[in-house]
Amino acid sequence: MENVNQITLNLPTDLLKTTEELIQTGLVKNLEELVVLALHHEIVKLKQLQQHNQQLPENSNGVDDPIWGLGDNPVVGGVSDASTSIDQYLYNY
Repeated sequence: MENVNQITLNLPTDLLKTTEELIQTGLVKNLEELVVLALHHEIVKLKQLQQHNQQLPENSNGVDDPIWGLGDNPVVGGVSDASTSIDQYLYNY
């Protein structure tokens, strides 16, 4: 790689564990390759938002999270209290 700068990352333990699992499967060679791929991916998404004059959502981690779309197309499913108990259904508390 040309013009490389070395940095230190502080990663949450669960994220690092998942990263190590991906490396073991051979999907990526190492942590550095995965971080570079992830940053490129996020930069492309941010540039697309910028081109459309859109702002980053408040919870940028939820950009691809399907949970954020749960209430978009409600259906009748026979559960009378789904909206008031959604935390219990999703997070078991």
